[in-house]
Amino acid sequence: MSKSCGGACGGDATSAADTDIQASSEAPGRWVSVYAVPKMDCPSEERMIRLALNGFEEIRALSFDLSNRRLKVVHDGEADPFTAKLKTLGLGASLQETVAANPETIKAAEFSAASAKQESGTLRWLLGINALLFLVEITAGLMAQSTGLIAESLDNFADAAVYGLALYAVGHSVKRQV
Repeated sequence: MSKSCGGACGGDATSAADTDIQASSEAPGRWVSVYAVPKMDCPSEERMIRLALNGFEEIRALSFDLSNRRLKVVHDGEADPFTAKLKTLGLGASLQETVAANPETIKAAEFSAASAKQESGTLRWLLGINALLFLVEITAGLMAQSTGLIAESLDNFADAAVYGLALYAVGHSVKRQV
């Protein structure tokens, strides 16, 4: 493998997310499309592809093999929309094959989606806790006329604002990134 990024990418040759995806007719509606991406040789190109494809709701999972410069996409329906998007990135992406997905591949994709929902749920809990602490402390601080409690409540308000902004950014700006 040639290192066209000059070794500045900081990643190893294969992604930890790479898995073997094989064909089977037991999974109706789910497909695996394999792409050759000759100019994808480091994690920065992987990240660029992830950002480009993140807005497609049909995509269930992405699997990168940087050493062989291949991308496997588990998806529902046609591959044409994201094939066109990959070609606009200028990495030389070309569709090699599309085959039916096996049940193990579908389970792995569903587990990945559940993990993302769990992360969002954690942020929501933290937002709720900080908002509740803000309300309790500002009320107690005003009743007790304590500047210390009022200052602490404002700190919790700032934390809640950060968590709220993080949830908003993750949920709304992904489609605008590429």
